[in-house]
Amino acid sequence: MNEDSLFYRALGFGKDKWNDLVQTIADDPAPQPKPWQRKSWFQPKPKALKKKKPKPVLRRSRIEVDESEVDFTHEDMESAQARVQRIEDTIEDADEKRQTVSETVERLSKKRRHLLFMNPGDLPIQTASLAIRQGSPLPAWATPFRYQLGIKGGRLTWFENNETLPFALKDEKRAAVKKLYFDPRQPATIRPIASVLYKKWANINRKNVRHILQSLETYQLNRGRRRPGDIKNRMFLKGPGMIAMDMFFPSPNLGWEKTNVLCCMDTWSRYCGVYVMDTKQYANVLEGMRDFLRKFAAFGHMPRRILSDKGSDMAAAAEAIEQYRQVRDGDRTMVLHTATGTPVLIIEALNAQVQRRMQVFRTSELIDSAGQIAHEIADQINNQPRRDRGGLTPIQLLQLDGAGRAAVNELYRDRTVSHEVPGLQPLHVNDTVRLLKMTRKEQETNAVKGFAPKWSKRLYTVLRKTKLRKNEYVYRYDIGLPDTYYRHELQKIRGGRVDTTVPNQYVRYKEVVIGGYKPDDDEEDAWEP
Repeated sequence: MNEDSLFYRALGFGKDKWNDLVQTIADDPAPQPKPWQRKSWFQPKPKALKKKKPKPVLRRSRIEVDESEVDFTHEDMESAQARVQRIEDTIEDADEKRQTVSETVERLSKKRRHLLFMNPGDLPIQTASLAIRQGSPLPAWATPFRYQLGIKGGRLTWFENNETLPFALKDEKRAAVKKLYFDPRQPATIRPIASVLYKKWANINRKNVRHILQSLETYQLNRGRRRPGDIKNRMFLKGPGMIAMDMFFPSPNLGWEKTNVLCCMDTWSRYCGVYVMDTKQYANVLEGMRDFLRKFAAFGHMPRRILSDKGSDMAAAAEAIEQYRQVRDGDRTMVLHTATGTPVLIIEALNAQVQRRMQVFRTSELIDSAGQIAHEIADQINNQPRRDRGGLTPIQLLQLDGAGRAAVNELYRDRTVSHEVPGLQPLHVNDTVRLLKMTRKEQETNAVKGFAPKWSKRLYTVLRKTKLRKNEYVYRYDIGLPDTYYRHELQKIRGGRVDTTVPNQYVRYKEVVIGGYKPDDDEEDAWEP
């Protein structure tokens, strides 16, 4: 058996079958791979990357650094003028990078701001327009703007930065502001309206916008109200002698020993005394009161009255002050209590001041008894300058004569007076006002919700203004009604002018409501016979 026989037997068919297979392959050759389909089965081994050795960093010693900073020639020195110029350049670069909100919104030139500040009226504008047309000298107000003013279409214009803006007359200003205010697609408050008009008119400023808006009846009726502070009365003191007294009790829960602290003070000078007692017994309280009154009288001032609450711990005040009764006092009481038994605020403020100072040493766990530091705190307060009394200490104030006390009262009286509601212009007799249509309870509890009109449509005239008995800087106003009113309950109408005309051509009345009525729905639901 030859090798071919073994080969055919291994294939499983004879020589004829093999010849047929060879002939088939010759007639239909196998597809050849495209050039981009050829794949290299063996990739060359990548070369190993050589690691670069880091270069050694040579650091100079501290001595070498100091020598380089010190050793220089006179040619390397910076002159004084060069230093000044370098600092100025740094400041200018910082100013250029720093842009505030007002600069990005309203970039007005210095000349434009000058024009808005001058705010020329109709007659000055017409005079300048006539002078330019006739070639005559400009009026005084227009001289600084001779290079910016011009005439276009018979109207005075402002030319700057390749833009020409017309000057608006009084009626045109009002029309422009009302056009924006009554258009829902435009702003409705003072500053945004002014920002829009800066780009359309040359001479409409924020003050014009504010005055025009405040003259609109709609704006007046919807205007917000001001809520005043709770204190409407104040006590004016012109000299020493009115003594205020009260007691407070350090809390054992904070680590204090159980003691009673009596605070006494002269209400004009704030000269004070602080006395710590083991008990609230009548004799102990009387001893502390007498000691303070004796020290106060040593300055040459007679105690005139004691002001305190109706607490039982203040019962000894009547006996303590009795020895200072004068002939002119007669049988009148020497101890004054608050009418409703409420705390005396001026002495409560001293109590709080002393307790704040004491708590520093309790929190730091230095002491646990008020008797160790109360007298020293009182001594510090008596030597502390008072800003509202010319920078004088309570002891120095008690050493002044009558002329000195009068000068202090005159110069520093307004610093402690609460004026009427801040931000509201003062009202005078014959001013026109609107009345707040909210009761006192509604004002305090905010019972009225929403933004409905809260001012009366009727205008009133201020007939009389009366000072409060205990605060002459706050008034009650009579407008012809049975009641009188505070300043926050009245809205001042500037000049008594009210613009009731409402333009109706700026609202498009195009309703857009999700889930609302659609006319097409009627056609779909139409009845068919």
